[in-house]
Amino acid sequence: MAWQFAIDVGGTFTDCFSISPKGKTRCIKVLSSGLYKGRVDSAVSATQIKDSRRLREPDNLWSGSKITLFPEGQLPRSAQIVDSCGASGTLKFDQPITCLQDASREPVRYEISMGEPAPLVAIRHILGLSISEKFPDLELRLGTTRGTNALLTRSGARTALITTLGFKDTLTIGYQNRPNLFDLNITRPGPLYDEVIEVNERISAEGTPLQPPLLTELRLQLSRLQKEGFESIAICLLNAYLNSSHEKMVSKLCHQFGFKNISVSHQIAPLIKLVERGQTAVMDAYLNPILNDYLHSIAAKLSLDSTLKLMTSAGDLVSMGRFSGKDSLLSGPAGGVIALANIARNCANQQAIGFDMGGTSTDVSRFDGRFELETETVKADLSVYAPTLAIETVAAGGGSVCWYEGGMLRVGPQSAGADPGPACYGRGGPLSITDLNVWLGRVARDQFPFDLDLKAVEQHLEGWRRRLVDDGHEEQGLMQLALGWLKIANSKMAEAIRQVSIVKGYDPRDFALVAFGGAAGQHACAVADELGMQRVLFPKNASLLSAVGMSLASLAGRAMQGVYRSIESNRLEEFKSVFQELQQTAEQRLQEQGYLGHPEIKRTAEIRYQLTESALLVDEPSDGDYIRAFEHQHLQLFGYLKDRPLELCSIQVVAKDASDHVASLEAFQPTRRLQPTESIEFYSGSEQITCGVISRSKLRPGDFIAGPVMVHESTSTVIVDRDWELHVLPSGHLELVRNEIHQEPLAQTAVENASTASDPVQLEIFSNQFQAIAEQMGATLRKTASSVNVKERLDYSCALFDSDGNLVVNAPHIPVHLGAMSETVRCLIRDCPHLKPGEAYLTNDPYLGGSHLPDLTVVSPVFLDDDEALQQPTFFVASRAHHAEIGGITPGSMPPFSKRLGEEGVIFRHFRIADSAAFHAEALHKALTTGIGVCDGDDRAESGKVTAEYPSRSPAENIGDIQAQLAANTIGIRELKSLCRQKGAGIVLAFMKQLQHVSRSAMTLVFEYLGDGERTFADQLDDGSKIQIQATIQNQRLSLDFAGTSDVHAGNFNANRGIVSAAIMYVLRCLLTHASELHRSGWFREFRSDVSSLESDFPTVSHVPLNHGLLESVDLKLPVGMLNPPAHENPEQSPAVVGGNVETSQRIVDVLLGVFGVSSASQGTMNNTLFGNSDFGYYETICGGAGANCFSDGATAVHTHMTNTRITDPEVFESRFPARIKQFSIRQGSGGDGLFHGGDGVTREIEFLEDLDVSLLTNRRTTKPFGLEEGESGKPGCNTVLSPSTSVEVSKGSIQELDSSAQLHVKKGTVLRIETPGGGGFGKKS
Repeated sequence: MAWQFAIDVGGTFTDCFSISPKGKTRCIKVLSSGLYKGRVDSAVSATQIKDSRRLREPDNLWSGSKITLFPEGQLPRSAQIVDSCGASGTLKFDQPITCLQDASREPVRYEISMGEPAPLVAIRHILGLSISEKFPDLELRLGTTRGTNALLTRSGARTALITTLGFKDTLTIGYQNRPNLFDLNITRPGPLYDEVIEVNERISAEGTPLQPPLLTELRLQLSRLQKEGFESIAICLLNAYLNSSHEKMVSKLCHQFGFKNISVSHQIAPLIKLVERGQTAVMDAYLNPILNDYLHSIAAKLSLDSTLKLMTSAGDLVSMGRFSGKDSLLSGPAGGVIALANIARNCANQQAIGFDMGGTSTDVSRFDGRFELETETVKADLSVYAPTLAIETVAAGGGSVCWYEGGMLRVGPQSAGADPGPACYGRGGPLSITDLNVWLGRVARDQFPFDLDLKAVEQHLEGWRRRLVDDGHEEQGLMQLALGWLKIANSKMAEAIRQVSIVKGYDPRDFALVAFGGAAGQHACAVADELGMQRVLFPKNASLLSAVGMSLASLAGRAMQGVYRSIESNRLEEFKSVFQELQQTAEQRLQEQGYLGHPEIKRTAEIRYQLTESALLVDEPSDGDYIRAFEHQHLQLFGYLKDRPLELCSIQVVAKDASDHVASLEAFQPTRRLQPTESIEFYSGSEQITCGVISRSKLRPGDFIAGPVMVHESTSTVIVDRDWELHVLPSGHLELVRNEIHQEPLAQTAVENASTASDPVQLEIFSNQFQAIAEQMGATLRKTASSVNVKERLDYSCALFDSDGNLVVNAPHIPVHLGAMSETVRCLIRDCPHLKPGEAYLTNDPYLGGSHLPDLTVVSPVFLDDDEALQQPTFFVASRAHHAEIGGITPGSMPPFSKRLGEEGVIFRHFRIADSAAFHAEALHKALTTGIGVCDGDDRAESGKVTAEYPSRSPAENIGDIQAQLAANTIGIRELKSLCRQKGAGIVLAFMKQLQHVSRSAMTLVFEYLGDGERTFADQLDDGSKIQIQATIQNQRLSLDFAGTSDVHAGNFNANRGIVSAAIMYVLRCLLTHASELHRSGWFREFRSDVSSLESDFPTVSHVPLNHGLLESVDLKLPVGMLNPPAHENPEQSPAVVGGNVETSQRIVDVLLGVFGVSSASQGTMNNTLFGNSDFGYYETICGGAGANCFSDGATAVHTHMTNTRITDPEVFESRFPARIKQFSIRQGSGGDGLFHGGDGVTREIEFLEDLDVSLLTNRRTTKPFGLEEGESGKPGCNTVLSPSTSVEVSKGSIQELDSSAQLHVKKGTVLRIETPGGGGFGKKS
């Protein structure tokens, strides 16, 4: 047998695990730069040094390598090493170096370079080969972050994208949503490609060629790209997942021009969604040359009979020829999951959760007898199609930065990185988790290869301690502060584990926690305590377990095909031929890599309910019944099933090397109780304790030790907390078993001591937990909903409320929902005083806190165990989702010319949809279709009212999404109850109130900096309706007076108080996000003359939660009028509001930002577009330009302010609806000029394939988005219709321009063109 090497190349370190021909294992860690670092202990002569770090290294290992010395205050000196001796630790050079004479006084650092990649350096070290010696035959398995690093640093190959005419900007626009809701400086990752070429071709949504590619122009473009030195081509044509003929023609032409790196979308990701498939093709083309060069530099040094296999993100081993950029993104962490599975089989009854804590983040995964795969992953903010092992990543690693803001201690997401590294490295780095463990004595300091700077850690801790005292917190010691940050980090990591367990229907207490990575051993017991887990496994070679996993991985061939057809039989018999073809392909790909045995075949079907987007991956069940297996998974994950046909999205087949590693379950057999002879003082929980210390090298199978104890080795430290016991298993793995739960003092006293809520540590932990609950609700809603609106456009919000109905925390989705939802909950409390456990209420009435009728809100009271007798809920949870159809006079339920509420759809007023016994589906269906709305057999007044002058056209879809909203609320109730059981209801409520207090305090600080003063600003809608605001700050309170705003609108541009509150809340939260930048830009000085009283730096408040506290220092004066229309006693007769929610709300934000002088106007509209007929309704909003502000340009082609809905992918759009997208591109030059430029809008063209009714509800068609401080206005938008006979060449007059609001019936072949406004510029251009 040859030597076997498994190597994981990380960002900082490269881990190498080797097996000799005799079966002995050896491990080594080297820097991923390939450099070896050291320090001169003594100079033997001018040509020879001694360094104890070189002891026991192979003789002559460094002969021929380059050494560079770095004497203090002098230029580096280099020489070639001619001899090295491991016995004496000496290095001899080919020439004298004069600076060595000072080495005894000033330590001289040095670096050794072999001039080879890190994997080869590691192999040479283990084999004792100098740079001049050749490698023997060996087997190398490699995982690398080279592709990921190139992606993050944007250092890939020069790439061009070829796509369908009209879609050159599709990947830039993406889904039009902004990444950070309250960020006015909207930044999105730039494209990986340098140029886009459009090809005039078209394939229909059914796969039928409509226009063959016109290749003449393409030839000219390819010739130019070749001359300009482009390395890679990515090809992604619309609907090529159905018919690849056009892509093949274009690919063939690219090959004829000599391009070597060509990524074709249908080959690498044959699945629906142009955006994901396009991003995958581009990423693949961008990374492949980089990876190929790197891998060839390694392969070229190996012998001819050596083998090189690569680890993919799916956990497969493949040959160099089968490895591509898209497969490389998680190749290192995938190795850890493979090792996790092996440990689970041997030590944990196939039930294990991986806890891989590294320097910058923690990766969490789950194994329950099978690997969980995902077909879509996000890396560097790009969503790509690539089979990937399911790994949850949280920004809490050893290097995660510890800081303070807004009354709360914070951990991450920033990282100290490798340079400068944590503060204790002595290079000026920030305070990090590693520093805390060092300071608290929780790591073996003498195991570090360099001296640690404890003074720097102390200085950081003291600085933060003073900051907390200055901010009004009680005095606390440095140790207490350090322990607080550790608790926060542990809480964040525990939450990541909840995401891969509880969220997916698994109880973490049924699993063993397998801790690996350099830092996991210091936190594993604490994280397990938080989750109630009883066992922790710390494997051998834990700090390089990903490399170990690569040594266990199997060679594989993989094939996938999109299907998107209805399922007729449980065993998928109708797709038998597809399975067979894919199996043949997978087996062939395996054989091409040299495997000649009988492979193991794994078949997987991706199944979903029809007309939904989220699918489940179902492995072939033992009985062959895929439908039963799907239903089992769906029930486990979501808790219910749907009465709806199933669709097969895709089929995947994997052929793997069948020579699997045999599992042999091992159990602990106690033979020797150890009592460590050494001890140290370290901190655990909240107190200092004496802890035993022992080297792992002294442990033998059968040993056991009671905690607390520290187990150390050269690459890691394991902390066994008290109430835990350490066992050494026969394999050498360490097993930690919990004896009993140790309660922290906080948990014992929290209920009685509500003042604990000011604790900045616990406040951050509770804030994260509340946020996680809201986000978990949102994830459940998206996964279980039926409509495109929820699944694709993400037009929904979920939130938690206190007992008074005030917002506590929300999942950041749609801003216009958030302020109004509190109003809905408060109205329910007011109108329904006899709420009961298990009930849920449906409301969409804008005069009861709704936003407009399509936004349906489901509210659930949360009763704890003893609440029912009091008849008073402790909390409320709510979810609001936009339904594309809820009745009304036009399809889509957003009529442009409605004049009263009844014309806009079905109206629900606290309609009870569920109780503890059941979900009232029949009553709800009756209400949606007839307007009769009392649940059968229920005469309670608070069961609610409903009116349906114009019933819903899609009651089944309504009910499906309402069920999903109810499922989301159920998750929220479950998690809040669980939190109360752990912490006590009193303390949970106290921290809710404190979070609101933090938001109020931050807002008060902004008002203090602004100083007393008054400003007025106004703008108008396209029809002349005026919005005017007078903002007055006095005594750190803000008064907003809307006097001067127009009277009640005769149409539907009225906005209720909830909408106005939501707009105010959004703007105030944006001010907090940018308070420091605004201060630096001089913004505060615009409001006050006594600038000398302002401190030089504004305190950081950018992460303050959005909740009711933001409004507690705001006085709102809202006269009856367009922004406060009066309700009619008959809801159907109340003023119409649909335009107020989507259009007026945007203008309120523009005026608010204008009165503060922060930002010029953004597009000021959502460009609402609706079409349909008696059978369906479709609704979308379209992005535009963001306004420039006083410190940055406005973003292009993005949603702003009160919405952040995604736009439907072009291929999904065309597969669902009788329409075809002709163009979706950036409207160049539509943003206003200025010192800071306004963002550009977009052009969107839709061709209708049937006669349909179309409605438009837009604005900024006659009024321009204003600029500020002499910045130019953005261009207004324009809506036009091209008749079926119209073409580009026709004479003027064939195109009909539409008003801002329009309603029309279109014939088949009509094209609707929407040009959206740009943003206003800010400041005079110099």
